[in-house]
Amino acid sequence: MLFRSSDAIRDGQHTKVASDGTVYVAGTFKKEAKFGSFTETPVADINYDAYLAKFKSDGTVLWVKTFNNGNKMDKIQAMGLGVDSVYIVWTGISRTYDFVKMSTADGSQTWKKTFATVNGNMITYLVQESKDGSSVFLTGTLSTGSGVKVDGTASADLVTGTWANKNVFIAKYKSSDGSKEFEKVHTRYEYGASTDYATSKENVNAAALDDNDDV
Repeated sequence: MLFRSSDAIRDGQHTKVASDGTVYVAGTFKKEAKFGSFTETPVADINYDAYLAKFKSDGTVLWVKTFNNGNKMDKIQAMGLGVDSVYIVWTGISRTYDFVKMSTADGSQTWKKTFATVNGNMITYLVQESKDGSSVFLTGTLSTGSGVKVDGTASADLVTGTWANKNVFIAKYKSSDGSKEFEKVHTRYEYGASTDYATSKENVNAAALDDNDDV
């Protein structure tokens, strides 16, 4: 339940319900916005900042976290829930993308990984913790001919083809500290999109659709 504030614009883009009935909502807001007893203000009136809020099942707001990198349009691309954690990928317009693990108890940050594309974009569609809670997976698309830096270091496995192609990527990290297990790009599908995947202790499967919706 988001409460109205003068001239505020709020947009809820992602919603997840935990097994205990608590609800997580992520989106963007502009100007002063009220979330229950919490009042948040973006870095500037012209900016849209991103937010993540946790609610009790009765609508009571438990905590709110906001995200901005000084740009006019910040947004949370994807959100996923773990055993006692919530994961988000958020970005502005500077071609940097922060993958953050946060505690569900108070929204405090456990770890963060930063992706940066030199030319083009990264879009994350899905974030999911493995069934045993030991790993977390990302899937999405990359459209860049210059590869991607992860925490400031170029990833040899996240090098894509021509700039126009939207290549499917899938990555796996340890949920404890965010360290890499693998990062891969699949360039078979031009203008593809990673649409669904299933996780287990041993493997992860990514599906991709091309322009003709062929798998």
